[in-house]
Amino acid sequence: MKILPSFLTFLCLASPLLALDSAGLAAVVAKFSNPAGDAQYAARTELNGMIDKATAPGAGDASAVVRAIAEILAKQDTPAEAKKYLLRALSRIGSAESVAAVAALYRGSDAMLKEEARQVLSMLDDPKALDALAEGIKASNPKEQIAVLDSFGLKRATKAVPAVAAMVSKPDPALASAAVETLGKIGGPEAIAALGKLRGDAGLSAPLKQEIDQALLFAANGEGNVAQKIYQTTPTPAVKLQAFLILSQAASPAEIIRDAIKSEDPQLRLAALKRGLETNQVELLQGGLDRTTDPFSSSERQLILANLPNLKPSDKAVEVAVGALKSEEGEQRAAAISALGHLGGKPAFDALLPLLASGDQATNRAASQAIARISAPGVDEALLASIQGPSGPEKQLAIKAAASRSLAGVLPMLLTIIQGSDKEAAQEAMKSLYAIGGITELKTLSAAAQAATDPQVRSSLTSFCKRLANRLGTDEAKQLADSLKAE
Repeated sequence: MKILPSFLTFLCLASPLLALDSAGLAAVVAKFSNPAGDAQYAARTELNGMIDKATAPGAGDASAVVRAIAEILAKQDTPAEAKKYLLRALSRIGSAESVAAVAALYRGSDAMLKEEARQVLSMLDDPKALDALAEGIKASNPKEQIAVLDSFGLKRATKAVPAVAAMVSKPDPALASAAVETLGKIGGPEAIAALGKLRGDAGLSAPLKQEIDQALLFAANGEGNVAQKIYQTTPTPAVKLQAFLILSQAASPAEIIRDAIKSEDPQLRLAALKRGLETNQVELLQGGLDRTTDPFSSSERQLILANLPNLKPSDKAVEVAVGALKSEEGEQRAAAISALGHLGGKPAFDALLPLLASGDQATNRAASQAIARISAPGVDEALLASIQGPSGPEKQLAIKAAASRSLAGVLPMLLTIIQGSDKEAAQEAMKSLYAIGGITELKTLSAAAQAATDPQVRSSLTSFCKRLANRLGTDEAKQLADSLKAE
């Protein structure tokens, strides 16, 4: 007695899981016969909702839905607008069971349905779909042929390579170009071989040859031998650059970078420099700064120098920067000085120190700023030792450098030098103390000025104290300066 109610309950629960039937679908499709805009919109909404519900996960047999749609598509009296939306549904859920119905529309005369059907066939993963599309390559309309080529490329249809390659020699430039592009998209050995053969066709135009090279690079998908051949033989700078970018991704790109750096093509040379910097090819970059014929542009030189601090080993990078210090270009020298400051280390410091004696203010300032950044064992100790050492250019440079670095313990040394007999060192010490001195140093020098018996020494110290007080700008500093008598 309980079997019948249970069975009826099962039917009620299972009914939503039944696949879409042709009768129900036909009823909705019939609504497309009403041309009114609102009716069309309502029909589309109902149709899409019905198909989505019938093909939702766990809703039932999706293949039955496909068969029902194919059956409706095959009927002559199905409205064209309904067929369009049924085809679009098949682009999402279609299978081999729908190929015949879709192919029939593709072979039909309705241009709209023909294009919709082509797109569905492009999405269907079935050999029969490809066979149906292959018929379209024989069309007399170049636009239709180009559309088919697009489908072959989308499907990566290796089987279609011979037919596509034959289209390259067609007189219509757009068709020939589309065929070349399609071979590139298909890829694989067959397409590469076909493109390689076309590359040697003397009857093809130069622009088409360029497209063939580009398609070959795309089809090869990074394969080195193809890229190498094109790099060596292409007459087109843009294609050569593309080939270089592929080759430079190899595990050991030094050779190809070295070759490209020597190029006369500025874009290729710049790409080589960038890749050399990315792969830390320091030894290849020195030539970019030393060339005497066809020199690199200022922007290329600046690119190298700006990236030197990131390169390893740092001693090689220092060598490149030191070489660039000899440049006649002010911007390049400044960039080299900055790079040395960021690179740091004793060799960089040794290269920067002599620049403090340069007669060029910009160089002095840049070198001072770079030296202030340097961190290297023994540098500070060496500077302090030179400051306490004998008179001479080395001592004066050390005073400048010490001031740049604000070394601990340097202020008492500078005070001593200012009051000493080495006039050149005293003058340099005053310059440094003016930059880094404070109220404590002003008090010391003010007292020294008042105690000085030599008029020249007293005058020099007084003048300096007034300038330092003016820089400090405090009331205490002003009072100290006012207490001194001008000589």
